[in-house]
Amino acid sequence: MSKLWGRGLLFTGCLLLFSLCLGTAKAASSENMDNTRLYFAYGSNMDRKQMEERTFTAKFKGPARIRGYKFMINRRGVASIVPDPARFVEGILWEISPADEKMLDSFEGVAGGYYTKETILVQERATGLMLAALVYIGAESEPGRPREGYLEKIIKAAETNGFNDCYLKELSRWQEPPKNKEGV
Repeated sequence: MSKLWGRGLLFTGCLLLFSLCLGTAKAASSENMDNTRLYFAYGSNMDRKQMEERTFTAKFKGPARIRGYKFMINRRGVASIVPDPARFVEGILWEISPADEKMLDSFEGVAGGYYTKETILVQERATGLMLAALVYIGAESEPGRPREGYLEKIIKAAETNGFNDCYLKELSRWQEPPKNKEGV
């Protein structure tokens, strides 16, 4: 696991250097002059209605992608991402205020150790720009089954935001029963 994590960090670092050389990276910080910051949602927070209920002022910015990670459902039955240099995660960028971030911290269980907060480079679909964004990553990295109705909400938000068919199929695979040791 630590080798994969190291490769993911190395990949992200190389991606940042490459982006800076091309002039496509925005500020290295995810915080803007007005104290707002970008937040990348890849789970149920991609749903606009849910974000309206959970935050005060979050603004929808549009689809984005993180390279070097893959989507997963952990043993708690919720979404997370784990390093994988050959994969990517689709999601939604939101612009959030410090008050919004505190609300999200509470919903995501940061104080209880359920999620950690990272700043990761994401690629905005509309512009291709590489932007630093807050991402919540599950502390639990063992795969599990999604909570009832949870994955359906994620897939609906992904469809609404025009995620490609291959990625939608990848999300849908988490609905399938887990395979045993023989792969059956």
